[in-house]
Amino acid sequence: MIPGSIAANTAPAHLVLSGVGHRFGSFTALAGVDLTVRRGEFVTLLGPSGSGKTTLLRAIAGLAPPTEGSIRQDGADVTAVPVERRDVGIVFQSYALFPTLSVADNITYGLRALSRAARRDRLDAMLTLIGLTAHAGKYPGQLSGGQQQRVALARALAPGPGLLLLDEPLSALDAEVRRDLRGELRRLQRQLGITTLMVTHDQEEALTLSDRIMVLSQGKVEQVGSPVDLYDRPASLFVAGFIGAMNRLPLTSAPDGSLLLGPWPLPGLELGNNQPGQAPVLCLRPEWLGLDDAALDRPQIDDGHLCLPGRVTDSEYRGAQIMVQLALDAPELAGLSLTSLQPAWAGAVAGGDLAPGRRLRLRLPLGRLRLFADGVAA
Repeated sequence: MIPGSIAANTAPAHLVLSGVGHRFGSFTALAGVDLTVRRGEFVTLLGPSGSGKTTLLRAIAGLAPPTEGSIRQDGADVTAVPVERRDVGIVFQSYALFPTLSVADNITYGLRALSRAARRDRLDAMLTLIGLTAHAGKYPGQLSGGQQQRVALARALAPGPGLLLLDEPLSALDAEVRRDLRGELRRLQRQLGITTLMVTHDQEEALTLSDRIMVLSQGKVEQVGSPVDLYDRPASLFVAGFIGAMNRLPLTSAPDGSLLLGPWPLPGLELGNNQPGQAPVLCLRPEWLGLDDAALDRPQIDDGHLCLPGRVTDSEYRGAQIMVQLALDAPELAGLSLTSLQPAWAGAVAGGDLAPGRRLRLRLPLGRLRLFADGVAA
């Protein structure tokens, strides 16, 4: 199932953030964050270093209460409730396992209030869940990184928390293990139906795992939406560039709202509510930039595409795809480079090679173009 396709929006609200902010002296780490997380949803807090995502997760966990706003969980105000009294399980990037305790003792560490029989039953269930039944007597130092992270996850889940918080849980693992654990984490989350918030700076990880993603930048929310929403319909230039690769065409705007790319008027495109000082930018994902051999000397609209004259500057074989670097045929646009991803199985464009200097028609589907003005969607 595609992440974001689960109908989590029909479930009751489990976590509600209202105007959450956090200041460290005069520095604002978070400002006015609003978010409602539905029961059973997997929501990722995504952003670069310094965006405020970890500060927000710590506020939700009760490790660092916000200086502004409120946090409600299951209808109760938990803004000032300390972490040990919150209904949360936390998995850290560093695993934070006790090195002198066995796998079994690490998992049952938070179950000391239960009877011995109840602890045994819960341990068996957790070991089965993470597939480490044969490793119960081992110590963390005897496990691989992926196995240690599974133990950390089981320890967080063992008390049966209503909310699972993940602080970059996969970032310390190598790429292959990280890919395997991504799928396992999503399977476990769906199987248990536990509401989950994860912090990451890894865009692919967020797109793969999440029902919804909140993108943060400099302590502010840029956009909240499904992976498909954020990738196909970014609300700002920051989101467009942060999630996936994006071609950017800087434009100029005339007083009547028409747009120009260098010396070329662009037919069929205009900027509504045009104001002086706006900086329009046209964006398109590389996989949507088509190429063919049709002759062209200026922009035109053809079969739902904005077509531009260009030429190959470089190409790179990538197995399933060929990455083609392109320049536009106008001296005024000499410094502008575009990227097209072509499927390798289709062969070279129009039966020819992709040697530098080859002239091509660039086809930009109008339905996939995204126009921004002053950094926000126009």
